Amino acid sequence: MAQYPPPPPAVGPTGARPGPVTAASVLLFVLGGLAILGALVLFALGSLAAIFTIVAILYLVVGALAIYAGVQCLGLKSSGQRLGIVLAAIIGILALISIGKSTAFSIVYIAMAAFIIWALYTNKEYFTA
Repeated sequence: MAQYPPPPPAVGPTGARPGPVTAASVLLFVLGGLAILGALVLFALGSLAAIFTIVAILYLVVGALAIYAGVQCLGLKSSGQRLGIVLAAIIGILALISIGKSTAFSIVYIAMAAFIIWALYTNKEYFTA
């Protein structure tokens, strides 16, 4: 065994950002923008009940984090990949909870979240620390 040299180090794929990662980043921007718009609407309804203000703050944080994750994914940063997967899972779960109130929108949100999770997970070798 000593006569064989050590194997070369594993090198990840090089080149341009994959298309599904770019699409997932754009979808994170869209979901983040929609969450921020929803937060603004809920802030307007905050005068009716305090729960609207609390939910608005939650949506504002999720929207800002989704936009941040989209920017990080465009830069192929692993922190953006992890954050994007977690936020897509949270958005998918929230859409699943509200499927009784707005079925069509919830199905679209679930599909977008599933695509983001798939795109970021299957292209994990492109992301760097």
